[in-house]
Order: sequence, then C-alpha cells, then structure tokens
Amino acid sequence: MNKTLYLILHALFNQPEPLDLQESRLRRYLSKNQNVKRVLISRNQSIIFDYSADHHVDELYDLKSMTKSILSLLIGIAIDKGFIPCLDQKMMDYFSGHRHRIKDQRIHRITLRHLLTMSSGFPYAFSLTSYNHFKTQPDLILSNLSSTLQFSPGEQFNYNEIDPHFLSIILTTASGRSALEFAHEYLFRPLGIEQAQWNADANGYNYGGVDLKLRADDLNRIGEICLNRGLFQQSPIISEQWLVEWAQVHIQGKEPLNEKYSLLWWISSVMDHPAIFAFGAGDQFLYLIPDLKVVISIFTNYTEPDN
Repeated sequence: MNKTLYLILHALFNQPEPLDLQESRLRRYLSKNQNVKRVLISRNQSIIFDYSADHHVDELYDLKSMTKSILSLLIGIAIDKGFIPCLDQKMMDYFSGHRHRIKDQRIHRITLRHLLTMSSGFPYAFSLTSYNHFKTQPDLILSNLSSTLQFSPGEQFNYNEIDPHFLSIILTTASGRSALEFAHEYLFRPLGIEQAQWNADANGYNYGGVDLKLRADDLNRIGEICLNRGLFQQSPIISEQWLVEWAQVHIQGKEPLNEKYSLLWWISSVMDHPAIFAFGAGDQFLYLIPDLKVVISIFTNYTEPDN
C-alpha cells in the first residue's frame, strides 16, 4: 500500500492515540514528502483534514487515471437519463459506419460492460510505450477496430486506455455532447463545480482514461456524493441503481494494482472495512470507505517521463 495512504488510514483507525497527535505526525510526514501536493479527508461530508504543500487551493490537478473512475459515473448518469440503454449494449451499435473495418469478428460481442471492466480484449500491454503509442495515434477508432483481440470479450482483465476511450466516444455519440460538456451539464454544474479541463484526441473526443483536471475539493465532493446515495443537497445526481453496480466486484484485476475491479473503480478493504477507490499514476487516490462515510483525496507531483 502507498505509504501516505497507509499513514492516513493508520491515523483514522488508531483510536487509542489522540487524534491531534496523529494529525501532527501526519502533517510532519507530508511536509517532508516533496511528492505530495494536497491531501483532503472528509467524513460525513465534512472536511476533517486538509493539507496543501503550496497553499494553491484552487489549483486544477491532473487526475491521471482517476479520470477513468469519473467517466464511469458519467456513463451511469447517461444510462439513468436514457442516453444509453444499458450496460449490456453492444459497443458496435455506436460504430455502425465502421463495421467494414472489423477483421476480428469477436469485436461484435464487446459490450459496454466489457469496456467498463477492462475486459474487451483489445491489444494493449501495460507500459509507458503502449501509453505513448495510444496518445499519438491519429485515429483511435480505426486503429483499434481493425485490430485482433488478445482474448475474447469478458475472458479476463487487461488494464488499458482503449476501453475507457471508446466509452468517451460512445458517451459523445449517444448524448450529442463531448464527455466534458456532458460532465458539466449533469455532474459538475449540479455540484457547483465550475472549473474543469479535459484534453481531447486528434478527432476531438475527450480521452476517456486520462487528462481530466479538477480542483481537489471538487473531486472530494464527487466522492462524497457516491457515499451519499448519489445525492447532493437532497437532489439526485447519480442513481442509486448505478451505485449498487458500482460497489460490486465485477472482475479480478491484475496489474497495476492486482486488486478486485468494479466499473473503472478498484475495490479493496482496510481493517475489515470495504473500500472502493480511483487510482492515478504517481500514487494519486480518491479512496472511499463507505461504512465510515470517509473520503480521502491524495494528489502528487507526478509527471510522466518522455521515454
């Protein structure tokens, strides 16, 4: 487990030691860790710990792969609003004009559920080389629909950037809005989130798995509504039905974390408490402990090397 996250969890659960002493130790550790930029902890939707290395509280943080988990919530909202019928909808229903490009007929069997559980079978090796190749492809639809699957859809987990990106494209096709526009209308604005940035590919589709930027407080707020039955100030934002699916294990994950996997979220436990979390490169976390109503957000200085 990431050391920063371990120390935070230790402070939360080690009750015999006074909380103020635990907080003091945690702040000393964070001040010496140049990699950590911001840590927020809330319980019952109230902030109980806030650390900022540079005091730029309005900074937009690159969520890295935590973007995938936000996209998952957007897909849930799209299903709830009727833009997308269900998780078992076939992916190719949204790419009918590209059917002639398919060489591997198993691609016709891929559903949104497969994309959300990283089990489509699209070829991808977890590495910086694969990531850079993905980010530099001129046409991600063409290059992937004409590929040969590594395995049949649903057969196994394989962490990749292709599945969430297809979900972003599907969200745009189904709603008539970019993923960012959809997020502003149905998630960000209802939560009072005004600032967000999200890079797009060469064809204008927001990257489904990376590059969303949000304020720390705003990401933490998203975590809080997930633990509040999808409600914000008694208004429904995310359906409870989706959150029931979201909280379940759907497949056994492999690298990079080797934890259980839900719908673009990781599932684990801490001291016998179930936990569900978003993870991004550089040990960034949005870590939720549902039965304690605790949300932990960790942001770091990590940047990808050029090669």
